[in-house]
Amino acid sequence: DPATAGCTGLTRVVCSGEALPYDLQERFLARFPAELHNLYGPTEAAVDVTHWTCVDDGSGIVPIGRPVANTELHVLDRHGLPVPQGVTGELYLGGVQLAEGYHRRPDLTGASFVRHTDGRGVTRRLYRTGDLVRRLPGGALEYRGRTDAQIKLRGFRIELGEIEAVLSAHPSVAECAVLLREERLAAYYVPAPGAAPEPASLAARLRAALPAYMVPTAWSPLAAMPLTHSGKLDRKRLPDPTAAPAGDRPAAPPRDAREQRLLEIWAELLGRSGLGIHDDFFDAGGHSLLALRLISRINAAYGTALGVSAVLAHPTVARQAALLRDGHGTDGRPGAAVPLAGGGVQPPLFLVHPVGGGVLCYREAAAVLGTGRPVHGLPAPGLTPGTPPAATVRELADLGLRAVREIQPAGPYRLGGWSFGGLVAYEMAHTLTEQGEDVALLALLDTGFPGTDGAPDTLLADFAEDLLRSAGLGMPEPLAASLAAAQAAGHEEDGLRTVRDELIRQDAGAGLTPGELARHYAVFRANTLAAAAYRPPAHRGAVHFYQSTDGARLGSARAWARAVRGPLVVRELDTDHYGIVRGAHIRETAKDMEKIMGEGLDR
Repeated sequence: DPATAGCTGLTRVVCSGEALPYDLQERFLARFPAELHNLYGPTEAAVDVTHWTCVDDGSGIVPIGRPVANTELHVLDRHGLPVPQGVTGELYLGGVQLAEGYHRRPDLTGASFVRHTDGRGVTRRLYRTGDLVRRLPGGALEYRGRTDAQIKLRGFRIELGEIEAVLSAHPSVAECAVLLREERLAAYYVPAPGAAPEPASLAARLRAALPAYMVPTAWSPLAAMPLTHSGKLDRKRLPDPTAAPAGDRPAAPPRDAREQRLLEIWAELLGRSGLGIHDDFFDAGGHSLLALRLISRINAAYGTALGVSAVLAHPTVARQAALLRDGHGTDGRPGAAVPLAGGGVQPPLFLVHPVGGGVLCYREAAAVLGTGRPVHGLPAPGLTPGTPPAATVRELADLGLRAVREIQPAGPYRLGGWSFGGLVAYEMAHTLTEQGEDVALLALLDTGFPGTDGAPDTLLADFAEDLLRSAGLGMPEPLAASLAAAQAAGHEEDGLRTVRDELIRQDAGAGLTPGELARHYAVFRANTLAAAAYRPPAHRGAVHFYQSTDGARLGSARAWARAVRGPLVVRELDTDHYGIVRGAHIRETAKDMEKIMGEGLDR
């Protein structure tokens, strides 16, 4: 507008109340000599609590800034724990300016104004904003949407705003929106001027920053976003999503009756259609419980005795059909290594199963590490039908070493394990060291030192929580009390029926047979008892310990320091025991492990 040239007396403009788009900031700074300030804040905290002086830095981001005087900003995950820099969490506010609450609404007051205790034991009164933010490298905050856009898909709780924030940062995307449509994530985007991004490239960008279950499987380019009369996005007017999932190739149809039947099982479990025989089960939304249910359905349909690790080794319909067609009705020798990621010329990394026995938990780590080196998981014996669980950590270590040496006859070896898996990895590393072998990496991920995790008098409750949390589901407190009572009374079978009922209630257990559940409980129970009886020997090698800050295992590093005779390197991650193998936390850990392994190449 030519009239803007006459605004020579304008010195300062303050924006607040709505998110300030980056392109609007650029247009303002190009036309006016005035300062532009971006503020953020809710009425519950005296309106404005952050400030940012806008600059044309080419970042594509307009932060909401840093706290104003007498204000505290806390970025927390859903468990109330601080998230690392760059990770999206919910913004909580503290300080003298907080309101007392909502007039005559104690229910709303109790839900929004909370008491929070940090890792140092300090309790504060905070206001829960419901806004998603992330901390930028300089310390400023970036607004990334609302928590009330949270949805639940196949057992996972997903923040749609977090997906939209990552997608909108793509230079070829001008605007975007993500919705839950027909039990799948649908992405809508308006290309930036002169750009024509392919859905496959956008999906790849999201996969690099988010877990697989948060990547949309339907993509729709739009000329413009539908708007309401007030100029805001009208989500109700977004069209039906594109039928084909994003990817380099269309969904491949089944070639025979076996592939057709497997596709039908997949569609029923995943709650979606349009899948092809080369689609990856986990990229399509599968998780640990769904993999267990898938194997249960396949075994029932074909009379096989496959274990859940078969889904990891053969994650597509085509490969599962070939496995059945070739007559391989079992997983082979119990304890055999399962390939999690292949390719690359670097020496392999071996990751040992946690207490539940499976190795699905390492998929995200393998995605980071597997670009340059093979990554293998070592599942527990006992998960495959007809095989008993191991009784001791020593026995598991011997089985693990046998599997490792089949792939890598000589060192240096690289080992790791989350939780209970760290105990087995530690025993394996100690044995190798005593035999004169070189261990280039021993990584323990939040592994409690034996004797610090409590007595095994809550086995059923711990088993249920492990199943639920592994699938991204919550553990109801009444369920824990009921299972503890069943175990105390010696009614484990009744307790397992209660666990199965809860899985079905949370839409996660239908199709899971009582026998499958009992077999997994037997492995969980054997491993828990093995951990309680294990006494770690003095290890002369280096140990890299990655510790969560949820409090349950904060003493473990000090306990390990008394057993380790070599260097003990401790890194803390602001998450809980399950979060340490997910999302940004496991990506951070995996990159650190890769750096350590890279430094050891000259050994």
